Amino acid sequence: MLLDALLPRCCLGCSLLLRHAAVLELCARCAADTVALPSPWRCVDGITARFAYDGALAAAMTRCKYGADAALAGPLGRALTDDPMWSAAPDGQAWDLVACVPMHTWRRIRRGFDHAALMLSHAHRAVPRAKVCPGLLVRVRNDLPQASLPATTRRQNLAGAFAVARAAPPLAGARVLVVDDVTTTGATLREAIAVLRAAGAVASALALMRTLPT
Repeated sequence: MLLDALLPRCCLGCSLLLRHAAVLELCARCAADTVALPSPWRCVDGITARFAYDGALAAAMTRCKYGADAALAGPLGRALTDDPMWSAAPDGQAWDLVACVPMHTWRRIRRGFDHAALMLSHAHRAVPRAKVCPGLLVRVRNDLPQASLPATTRRQNLAGAFAVARAAPPLAGARVLVVDDVTTTGATLREAIAVLRAAGAVASALALMRTLPT
């Protein structure tokens, strides 16, 4: 394709030009350090994740979120589409809506972009699924970043932090997938799907990576 010739895909980890298109855009060396989660860690407390938070993928996510490298949201988002959860709900039914964990307005202004919303947009562009609604949930409170808190207080920090947007479509009975970049304790995604379930949706969650205990 002309676009691939003008903007060739590069390795997420080392920026090496890739010879072949791949869902996970890593060269052979960086891919060797990328761990697909084994079954005991793939789904924990109802939160599904694809890879371990480590190696080249973790470094790329850090550059995207905290290094203002918005271009990395594209290949990181496209990597979500290789997960079976992107294609269908656990019961095999198609998703009605796909959303992402929202960032508070002030945090988005400071950072310059919402990385989760960008990842969702690129994932849908690569492999369209249902109706994408990045603004389905809103963050009503600018709480402390989860990464700065111990696991024991993360759930309490997020209590009441999310709400369904006023302009959201009807959610009663709707199958909704919520995506995010990384899950550690699962508190963020559990709070997000709890809000959707309270509104009548059949909600599930998918993260690109999971932080494993050391």
